[in-house]
Amino acid sequence: LVDYPTETSTAIGQRTTSFIGRGVLQILLTRNLFINFRGGYNYNLDPVPSASVASIKIGYFKQKIYADMWLDTQHSYGGKDYRGVGDLAAMSFREFGVSYQKIGGVLYYQLKPKMGTFISGSKVIGGRNSFTALMISIGGVYKFN
Repeated sequence: LVDYPTETSTAIGQRTTSFIGRGVLQILLTRNLFINFRGGYNYNLDPVPSASVASIKIGYFKQKIYADMWLDTQHSYGGKDYRGVGDLAAMSFREFGVSYQKIGGVLYYQLKPKMGTFISGSKVIGGRNSFTALMISIGGVYKFN
């Protein structure tokens, strides 16, 4: 919603208009164990390439504990490369075709009925124009209503 820069080290994305469709299937395997499948398509306006996305998550919940592990993937159709040459050389960050495979998980613990804390992590394990970053988050949740 803002006109942010895309050509700096602090860029947050490719600033595109997207039409995003998703399908979700969630199955309760046992009383406390579930598996979730998601898939879809990101139709992006030029010059950002469109992409298909998919993920699978397995999770567990019981009383005050929630935990999950997931695999997430994106595949861009076409686009330019970060260090591309010739036809694959990008004139702008917005032209990059971004594909990746990422794994991660969350562990949440409820401290009080409306308050909890979590730790989560993710790792990009491969892709195109994607860096293999390790992300760790620690946080809190408070429910206002």
